[in-house]
Amino acid sequence: MRIWKNHYRTLALILVFACAASLAAQTPKAKKVLTLEDYPRWKHIVSAAIAPDGSWFGGSLRPNGGDETLHFKSLAAEKNYEIGGGSRPVFSRDSKWAAYMISLPKAEADKLRKEKKPVPQKAELLDLAKEENQKDFLTRMKQYFDHYLKGAPAPDWMVDGVSFLKKKK
Repeated sequence: MRIWKNHYRTLALILVFACAASLAAQTPKAKKVLTLEDYPRWKHIVSAAIAPDGSWFGGSLRPNGGDETLHFKSLAAEKNYEIGGGSRPVFSRDSKWAAYMISLPKAEADKLRKEKKPVPQKAELLDLAKEENQKDFLTRMKQYFDHYLKGAPAPDWMVDGVSFLKKKK
């Protein structure tokens, strides 16, 4: 009987040391304290949508105090679209089209609000099924932002409603 008591004591001591070693390994390391400089790097999801057939995801990311960027990601293929100033994605019932809003950059919109002027937004469509329409869309986005941000001349499609695809022919 006395031999078993010694074994229990030895086993108990081994368990105590094992638990102590385990707890020592789990002690938290010094955590980084967040500062005001860290805050602008954070982004949050503003709006998100999933296509009815589950093949596409659309969502806007907004950095704190910055401009939104809309992302469309195909869950079935390797397609991904990033649209600066885009928000509020909506998919068609057949999941072949996506609609969304385009806003002015935050600084420009704030300036207009300060001047008590209306802040324009545009609704746009993206054809998720046809590659040539996607290229047309990306070209239009570049021309749109070049016009409003860089002062480039307005392209024909903005002035006359000419399709980029028809313009190329």
